[in-house]
Amino acid sequence: STINISAEGLLFAHKKPYPLGTEFVVSMKLGDKEYFIPAKTIRTEQRFSQKTYHIAFVFSGLSNSAQADLSKELSQMYERTKKHP
Repeated sequence: STINISAEGLLFAHKKPYPLGTEFVVSMKLGDKEYFIPAKTIRTEQRFSQKTYHIAFVFSGLSNSAQADLSKELSQMYERTKKHP
């Protein structure tokens, strides 16, 4: 499950670890736009009390304009959730 997301990367919890450097594409829909973003594992931390791993990925290969669009969409999503938790 997602813990934190920004225009630079993503932190989520998973029951299995991902090795550092694992590369894949993150797919997400925000508003009416769908994003397919190359990402790479930069940190994996075991959470013994929760029996999960916190895994951090950094987005790579985004143009400045795509990163700005993503940041804007995430900010709008955040504002909507503040109004309607």
